[in-house]
Amino acid sequence: MNAPLKIISAGLGLVDSEAHVPAYEATVAPGSLDTISSHLNVTSERWWAALKSCQQFKWPTGAQLLLIAASGPYLKMIEQDLRGLSVDRLRLFTRADIRALPASLRSAVMPYDDRLDASDGRPGTIADFAQRAMAHFAEHVLPCAPAGDLKEHTGLVLSRLSPLTAPPKRIGRKATDEEIMAAIAAHFEAVGGQSSQMLRKLRNELGLACEQSRFRDLFKGVVQRQRGEGMGCLPL
Repeated sequence: MNAPLKIISAGLGLVDSEAHVPAYEATVAPGSLDTISSHLNVTSERWWAALKSCQQFKWPTGAQLLLIAASGPYLKMIEQDLRGLSVDRLRLFTRADIRALPASLRSAVMPYDDRLDASDGRPGTIADFAQRAMAHFAEHVLPCAPAGDLKEHTGLVLSRLSPLTAPPKRIGRKATDEEIMAAIAAHFEAVGGQSSQMLRKLRNELGLACEQSRFRDLFKGVVQRQRGEGMGCLPL
């Protein structure tokens, strides 16, 4: 697609994909040590409004369609912006329950489901479902009806998914706190110490079951343990 690509960033706002940005850790995803709400007493919507007032970014106005792939928390963060856009221009891609969205936006959600994970679909991880759905739409649906409306695009998505079968769900192996903490410590450097990437690695690559609140406490424990060990090596 010959279209500009923007990144919805909880730390920087709406960012051009080719922009050089500073290192930061900020998210609105629940269960992360870097989530905005764990540091500031503010809703994600108000935080986004504050970012807009500082960064002065705007959604593209010349494009016929806006394809937006985001998780539930990120859609909630930009909800007021979405309300201000024509729903006919929107094509939303998410794994979130559409009932969490305002009724006026639900028709814009393209009906992708677990069948996308089929081997002959566009398989991947839970974390990148929205992005995979948008890529599938751009490659296989939009070229068939570049000027299609919501109804036509919805029908084409369902037609593409119809012959696919969702793969069986993987159930993560139960592990003790010590096993989880050992895995976190072993892969800490590989994920750059980022809690959100660590949780995905535990679940999707290592096949371990770990609820978000439990993971948050265990991750914090590993960080504190490593800091303590580092301090113990300092010369007195």
